Amino acid sequence: MEYVKSLGAVEVFDYSQEDIGSTIRAYTKNRLKLVWDTISTADSAQICSEALSSDSTGCRYASFLSNKSPREDIVSVGTMLYTIWGEYFKSGEVEWSALREDVDWARRFAPLVEDLIAQGRLRTHRVVVKGGGLEGVIKGLEDLKEGLVSGGKLVYRVADTP
Repeated sequence: MEYVKSLGAVEVFDYSQEDIGSTIRAYTKNRLKLVWDTISTADSAQICSEALSSDSTGCRYASFLSNKSPREDIVSVGTMLYTIWGEYFKSGEVEWSALREDVDWARRFAPLVEDLIAQGRLRTHRVVVKGGGLEGVIKGLEDLKEGLVSGGKLVYRVADTP
């Protein structure tokens, strides 16, 4: 939590805390109108929905994986994010068409994020460089699955592959 505060967070909440959604709603004095769920699971959508204001006027739940808010009074928006490249793709049995509006959105969004990072108003999480090159990725994926990675982005250098 201290690390997240060092990045500029005014307050930090533990998502595993019981009733965390209502705790956030109380902290924001029931005025939270916008959430961006970068985890995009059913549990994170529930927390976000509970955190949003009970007055749903203007409330929006956004996610990277096109999840929907469990609250029917909340507008849900999102993208599969993969569609920003403007190409058809298939993952398992699910297919996505090339979406021009997602490409256009990405072209507007990327420079905004770049500017915010350059200004220091948006900071990225720390990079954790691991060994083993591409072979190390397997261990990293196992660590992710086991919940052993937090607050950092795992990076493996292709040149380090044995």
